[in-house]
Amino acid sequence: MKRNLLSLLLCLCLTFAMLLPMLSACNDNSGEQNTTEQPTSEQTEEPGASGSDTHSTEPPANTNTEPADTADQTTAPDTESDTASDTESDTEFDTESDTEQGTEPPPAEQSWTLPILRVNTTDGHDVTSKEHYKTCTVTLENCSEPMQFADVTANIRVRGNSTAVTEKKPFRLKFDKKRNMLGLNDGAKCKSWCLMADYYDYSLMRNSLSFRMCQQLLDGYSFASECTWVELYVNGDYRGVYLLCEQTQINPHRVDIYEKQDTETNLEIGYLMVGQGGRTDEPNTVQINYGGMPMTDLDGTTMSFGGGNFSLSSGGDYTREQIDFCSKVVGNIARICYFAIVENKYYKLDENWELVRKTDFTGTTDAEKQIETIAAYVDIESAVRMYMTDEIVKNLDSGTFNMYIDLSPDGARKLTFGPPWDFDFALANTRYGTTHSPKGLYAANFSVSDGMRVNTWYVLFCNAEWFREMCKPIWMEQREDLFAICESIPVDAQQHKDAFDRNFDRWRVLGGINQGHQADDVLSFKEHMDAASFVYGWLTKRLIYLDTVWGDRVVTEDEEDKEFSHLDFSKADRSDLFDGYNSSEGTYSALGYFRLRIAGDGHDPYVHIKYEQNGAKLDADDYSVIEITYRTHASNSQAENSAEIFLCAGSFQNPTGGVSVHFDTVADGQWHTVRIPVGWSGEVHQLRLDFFNGGKPGDVFDLQSIILTN
Repeated sequence: MKRNLLSLLLCLCLTFAMLLPMLSACNDNSGEQNTTEQPTSEQTEEPGASGSDTHSTEPPANTNTEPADTADQTTAPDTESDTASDTESDTEFDTESDTEQGTEPPPAEQSWTLPILRVNTTDGHDVTSKEHYKTCTVTLENCSEPMQFADVTANIRVRGNSTAVTEKKPFRLKFDKKRNMLGLNDGAKCKSWCLMADYYDYSLMRNSLSFRMCQQLLDGYSFASECTWVELYVNGDYRGVYLLCEQTQINPHRVDIYEKQDTETNLEIGYLMVGQGGRTDEPNTVQINYGGMPMTDLDGTTMSFGGGNFSLSSGGDYTREQIDFCSKVVGNIARICYFAIVENKYYKLDENWELVRKTDFTGTTDAEKQIETIAAYVDIESAVRMYMTDEIVKNLDSGTFNMYIDLSPDGARKLTFGPPWDFDFALANTRYGTTHSPKGLYAANFSVSDGMRVNTWYVLFCNAEWFREMCKPIWMEQREDLFAICESIPVDAQQHKDAFDRNFDRWRVLGGINQGHQADDVLSFKEHMDAASFVYGWLTKRLIYLDTVWGDRVVTEDEEDKEFSHLDFSKADRSDLFDGYNSSEGTYSALGYFRLRIAGDGHDPYVHIKYEQNGAKLDADDYSVIEITYRTHASNSQAENSAEIFLCAGSFQNPTGGVSVHFDTVADGQWHTVRIPVGWSGEVHQLRLDFFNGGKPGDVFDLQSIILTN
């Protein structure tokens, strides 16, 4: 009997084992099918490899599709510079009908807040060439339905210079037919678009912020690209967060000047000059000689107004005569500006674009004569506003600038500054003192940083007091909006946190990989939020400083004291005052607080706030209360704790036992403000904040503000 039961059980087990794979297969196919294949472990390659899918990050699939264009797909060499474009047809791209496609929701713990751009090359190989386009189809999803499309034919190549050699490459997209992308530029339809990698910027925000400020300052005076973030896939390989931008090109919707036709030989046409710095390897290179005349910058350094290298963009190949003519006209305009500002000598251009003396004026003062002379050939307003933009962000590449002039019969025939471009190494993403500090003027001074980097036009114009004064009303008009752009940093950083984190999971550059220009503090960030917080703090300080230069903010000695006595992290990053950590670490959050965390062995965690070392001259007799706004978390190891502040003032240079005050803390995740009476006198040297009396590594103490008051 037992033997028969055992045999029966054995048969049942074998039968179940045979049915199990079939049941599992049925279960796997019971729901909606995923339209995007996930890579197996055998398919996965190292980041940067081409061909197969190298990253398993997968967003929700598109719910809208669009029939592919039927235009012939070709792979052709590209001889344009990175801001050039082919002549585009006037035929608008009609909206095609949509068909439905299956979807798969993202994992619950992920947030896909950004549009998803999918590029699939025709041959299935990666995009590696700057010279040759590769045919592809493009799909845009995870955005509002009218903006979505699928399998639209286009061409793609690598773009850029220094970023083009990195593993996360920037790209240029050129659709077969004009179309708009995500509503940029009021829905204007164009063929050419850029995908900027922001590889050297660990905040991923510098170009976006700079373009937004350019839009604010240059609106109506020069074209400035609109932009938005997307997450990019190439042949199913997740490539991270990219900044989708408009191409800098001659186009009615972009730089709206006369565009040379392919075989046109006329000299008086539109010229868009893209700055090349010291390089002359781009097609249609124009080398402009400004005359080598000496001038002095705002810091008193004297150098020469030498020359510049530019690449003519749009319109195909230019003749030698056109290139030489552009160089002559712009060089002579530079001489007119120089002689008027530096030497009070006045010239104009004759019918052959040669310099002749100007003797007729409507104004009488030197400033009036200078403005009248220069305004005949330069859009001064665009120069002022472009200078202000580069000055605000302290753009390391402000010397590699763009400008354009329309010399056609219907053109303005004025040199216009812009469009703005290239802010990877702006907003303190540098190791050089002149650009890393949020204070001081930079863009109108000669600066040596990995070679001479200077926009000599800015230096020249800022020799004129009237030019510097023109900055002030513009600043007063725009500063509220500029501060608002700055305040968007923590909002965007938090809203798109998952997307930014995915980018750095894909490209593991956080934590100190030196890309060339960055300072140690920028390279030390281990999380995206840290990098974004740094940019937020720096830009806040920068705008406040410029408010004393161009605005009506007057910094008195009392206000300088208040800058130190009121450390409010909800308004700015003041972590530069914190030093001397023991069993702890501190990180500024873009959400407006400073997080202290127990680290190491956790024994006696504290941090110093060194007022005196940072230039403060605070008299303890003026402050009878220390007001602290703090938060501790329920996840900490102790529900209640206490903190201690050592008072270092007068004869007490360093923390001394018994010269301190205490306050209790509650770990409930809420903000609390405590006012602690203090009795001290003499000059304030420092405070030591022992934020926990006990605790374990990982416990956190968030500090929103610490204010010395009465």
